[in-house]
Amino acid sequence: MTAHYDRDKAQREASRDRESLDLTDWWAYLASGGIGLILGALILDLVLGIDMHVVLSGGILAALAVGILWLLWRMRKPK
Repeated sequence: MTAHYDRDKAQREASRDRESLDLTDWWAYLASGGIGLILGALILDLVLGIDMHVVLSGGILAALAVGILWLLWRMRKPK
């Protein structure tokens, strides 16, 4: 019985460690997405002549929409 309890405890701790690693992944995604958004807006501004604030505001709204839909889908998904 003790081995079974120890194994379950180790699995819970391992899953908790994986969850904390997901948070650091989010910061990396957020930073790289922000840098990509700014660089993309700069390129569109220089190449196509679209105002940078228009591209940035559209990109931010699109990112928020995708994030909200992803969270809603993840909340509905059975564990």
